[in-house]
Amino acid sequence: MAAAENRLAVSEKQVLTLEKGLALTQQHADNLEKVVTDAKGRLKRTEERHAISEKLLASARHQMNAMDAELRLTRQHHEALDAELRLTRQHHEALEAEVRLTRQHAGNLEKLRDSLQRRVGELDEHAASLLQIRNDRDAKIRTMQRSFSWQVTAPLRWLRRAVIDPWRKRPKDVAAPAGAGAVTLPGQPPSAPGQPAAAAVAKSATGISIWHSVDYPRSWSLPPRKTTLRGWCFADDGRKLQTVRAVLPGRIVEGIYGFKRLDVVAAVRNKPQAEYCGWKIELEFAPTDLRLDLEAADESGTWHRFFHTALRIGEGFGPLDLTSYEKWVETYDSPAPAALRSQREQAAALTRQPVISVVMPVYNTPERWLRCAIESVRNQSYPHWELCIADDASPEAHLRPLLQDYARADPRIKVSFREKNGHISASSNSALELATGEFVALLDHDDELAPNALFDVAVALNARPATDYLYSDEDKIDEEGRRFEPYFKPDFLPDLFHSQNYTSHLSVYRTTLLRQVGGFRVGYEGSQDWDLALRAIEQSHPDRIVHLPKVLYHWRAIPGSTALLLSEKKLPGRGRPPCADRSLLARGPAGGIAHGARRPLAGEISRALPRAARLAGHPNPQQPEAHPHLRRKHPAQDLLPEFRDHHCRQPLGRSRHPRVVSRDRRAGPDGAALSAPV
Repeated sequence: MAAAENRLAVSEKQVLTLEKGLALTQQHADNLEKVVTDAKGRLKRTEERHAISEKLLASARHQMNAMDAELRLTRQHHEALDAELRLTRQHHEALEAEVRLTRQHAGNLEKLRDSLQRRVGELDEHAASLLQIRNDRDAKIRTMQRSFSWQVTAPLRWLRRAVIDPWRKRPKDVAAPAGAGAVTLPGQPPSAPGQPAAAAVAKSATGISIWHSVDYPRSWSLPPRKTTLRGWCFADDGRKLQTVRAVLPGRIVEGIYGFKRLDVVAAVRNKPQAEYCGWKIELEFAPTDLRLDLEAADESGTWHRFFHTALRIGEGFGPLDLTSYEKWVETYDSPAPAALRSQREQAAALTRQPVISVVMPVYNTPERWLRCAIESVRNQSYPHWELCIADDASPEAHLRPLLQDYARADPRIKVSFREKNGHISASSNSALELATGEFVALLDHDDELAPNALFDVAVALNARPATDYLYSDEDKIDEEGRRFEPYFKPDFLPDLFHSQNYTSHLSVYRTTLLRQVGGFRVGYEGSQDWDLALRAIEQSHPDRIVHLPKVLYHWRAIPGSTALLLSEKKLPGRGRPPCADRSLLARGPAGGIAHGARRPLAGEISRALPRAARLAGHPNPQQPEAHPHLRRKHPAQDLLPEFRDHHCRQPLGRSRHPRVVSRDRRAGPDGAALSAPV
């Protein structure tokens, strides 16, 4: 019983404990409910704050994107400002360069003005001199016409004109200078385009007979271009012509009359008015030009037509027929670009690659021809060269900046500007002082070298290393670039060389030899090249003189060049240098030189014949007809091997080699003169 009561008491305690635990649990549940309710409130507030944060974040992102876009725009604007700043700086630099050029141009204009003023003064003096010459000439003509002999022979001249002149064949018998160009007789049908007729005497519509010739152009089938017509004309009755003009459809172009033409004077007789009968007309042909008339005006202003021809002007037009030499040039002497490239490669393989100094004195050279001369050197297939230029105090404003530009563009071009004009010998020496090459080549300021010239010279120097002096063949080149009048020369002939300067262009000397003889001599202007060659050859040996049988030099034939007319050069020393006679007489037995009256640069050489030559089969003086003059020929086997095929590839029909005759004289046993042509 007691045990049961104890268990009941324990159970009651457990019930009380459970009730207390239940109360606590209920209280804890209530607390938890409160906690959950608080948590839900906090969660709701957290969600509200999260929503607000999301809105703020979205707003921030939107602001960030806006700021990024603004930053990009700012950067683009900055870059645009930088570009504008660069353009502004470039524009500023361009303005500064333009200011410098303007100042330089102003300086050049000042120099040009001074040059033109000097030129005007020179022209005034020249005009006064020409006027005095014309007055003196007119006075001479009047004196001659008033002379007793002129008046006494007047009936004879009238008789000749009335009886003899009508029987002469006019066009065919007119003596025209060598190289005279195309003319047409008025009254005859016009010449076919490109086929000009021979020089003639034309009778104008006014009844005046005009002697005339057109030297250039030689063809009237041309592309549209600017052309300089050149020729000569004079009135047969002695009246003075004042000017010339070209008459084309719808326009008239005036020309210049009164150039000196000694070749015409030499070709006609008793015509003193022929001395200053040269003319030139500069005009530009157009496709609408179908005919051309040339007219000359006398002192009364009356125009006399002396020339008429049809024209063919258009792109692609040119000469209908090439001359035999032009065909030869086109076939054999026009190296293709591939051939020039091959020569450049061959030049690198040469055993000896000497530097060749091209010496070129310059004075008042027209820009067009000076550029042609310089570019002909720059275009050489042989790269080891230097161009040494000396400007002889030229007053023309374009020379100095042009030469300075070339010197800056190519380090192989050296330029010296002389402070005082010293003429061609002194200027050539100034250019020679710049030369550092082993050999020196001579080039005039308006001529051209063939593109393979220095390469062929280098090949010849490799074949003949002991060479002191080398010369080549040459031809002439006109204003349009057409080559004509080739000069194919013989190997070195001392007697011929002492009679005339036939070696001329292209001449290449060993530099040490030129310095040994002292370069060019002042006072020999006009024959300075011949004088130099004579003195150089005296210090060398014929075995060291090489003839290169190729046309490597093109001599410019324009007004002012001796290639066109020897009388163009107004130089005091023109003529045969005294050293030519001294050098000749020093070479052998006593003899002499007879100078021609009409050819002062040439002469006939006479020398005593050595006894050994006479005993070795000299011709019998009693039978001179059995020993006609013989032309000197050079067999192909005597040429350098590398040039043999080129030189003998095709004959040109008519040889341009000079006819070489040397007369050796001595007294025979009977006292008769002994003469032997060789």
